[in-house]
Amino acid sequence: MSDTTKYKQYRRQVRACILQVAKDAKDWKTVAELHGVNERTAWGWIKAAMETGDWSG
Repeated sequence: MSDTTKYKQYRRQVRACILQVAKDAKDWKTVAELHGVNERTAWGWIKAAMETGDWSG
């Protein structure tokens, strides 16, 4: 059995970058794609940031 996790982990800087772009009402989908982040994953981060008010990543 493998020790690897089912989910991909992303660098904190990538998450922060996507959140900043979304906060600025820019094209976060393109930024997510450029960083290899699934659109649904990025949207989850953005939704959480909108709910909590924490856009720091």
